[in-house]
Amino acid sequence: MKASTAAVKPSREVGADVVQRYEGSCDEVERVVAGAAKLRTAVRFAHPWFGPLDAAEWHGMTGMHLAIHRKQIEEILRQMKSEQK
Repeated sequence: MKASTAAVKPSREVGADVVQRYEGSCDEVERVVAGAAKLRTAVRFAHPWFGPLDAAEWHGMTGMHLAIHRKQIEEILRQMKSEQK
């Protein structure tokens, strides 16, 4: 199985609820990881750029990945506020 960046591109029509959806996504990651028996397994899921990764490797990239999205959300909200002026 392989992840697709095209399959997860955000809509250009983003609303203010994006922050709540982001926080929900972060909570879901925490819930799934907490419920996993172990993250180091033979099972792999292919990252589009880094190749096959196990759950531990995917989890290791999560913080950096979510930080990128947080910056994107902050920029979207900044632009929305400036458009309202």
